Amino acid sequence: MRRIINWWSKVWSLSLLLIAAWVWWRIAFKTSFGDEQENFVAGWLITQGLVPYRDFFFHHAPLPFFLAVVPFWWQSEPWELFRWLVWGWAIFWGVLTWKSVMSQLRPWVGVIWLGLALLAPAMQFQQFLAESLGVVVLLSGLMFLVSFVVANQPRLNQLVVGWLIQGLIMVGCSVVLLPVWGWLGVGIILGTLQRWGWHRGWVKMYQLPWSRIGSSFGLILVGVIWYFAEYQALNQFWWAVMVYNFKYYFPVRLAANSQQAQLGYFLSVGQNFGQYVWLATSETLINTKIFCQTFITTSLALLSLPIEVLQQWFVVAVTEWQHHLLNLPIVSWWGW
Repeated sequence: MRRIINWWSKVWSLSLLLIAAWVWWRIAFKTSFGDEQENFVAGWLITQGLVPYRDFFFHHAPLPFFLAVVPFWWQSEPWELFRWLVWGWAIFWGVLTWKSVMSQLRPWVGVIWLGLALLAPAMQFQQFLAESLGVVVLLSGLMFLVSFVVANQPRLNQLVVGWLIQGLIMVGCSVVLLPVWGWLGVGIILGTLQRWGWHRGWVKMYQLPWSRIGSSFGLILVGVIWYFAEYQALNQFWWAVMVYNFKYYFPVRLAANSQQAQLGYFLSVGQNFGQYVWLATSETLINTKIFCQTFITTSLALLSLPIEVLQQWFVVAVTEWQHHLLNLPIVSWWGW
């Protein structure tokens, strides 16, 4: 039984890594501009007292608009402190992940995460994009899960608390991320069973301090609901996230066939998953090769070209790499 659990844990971890790579690529190269623009416009309108929740939500969720007000804190409505706390929590989660997990894991895990970063480095410029915060939190949770399986860190109760809070952030960012969040939950169960065995693993999960876990999750949930209730936007939130998504947006706009129209976007993700991962990987390798070739050509030119021309060659090489691989010409302007 233990061997079966170990095997399934490895399969599940690999599947999560592939899904994370697909999500990062999908967001960085498919939705980097339009959603970002919508969020900043909505954030500015909210600060002016115009709250177009029903018009702007659609397939997004309220959290990006809630955070989009942060750049306009000097002229916005109340709740600036709560906005900064939510945003700061996400940044803190990422920093804590990097410093604690990467110091414990083996080098090959670091290489995997470096590869994922190469698939969508433009994410760092998209703090207010609809799915960006959710993806960052999702990948942080995945790193903690891998660290839990490999190095027994963090503790199980810390892992579960983080997973619950991630669920709230994902609901607030994008409903599309919820199935992957469920996979993380199954990964926590498999990792626990792998760590302590079939019987003792269930006992460990049963003995978690659920009262404190529930309190941590509940306080954040109450705060977000309180905010939107204050501005009488709960009905619009429900309509946009649940009714519009599942009744119109997923089956009508995103469906490629009758099955997808009937079952929604999640079936589309499953059917196109392999294709997305392959395209992301091949695009990364091809453009890295182009960059290396251009860089080598520039280096060889050092012997025969003046320094001014050499600088121009180098700028061209880096610009081309950024244009194809990092997608900076679009998102860096918004990040600035």
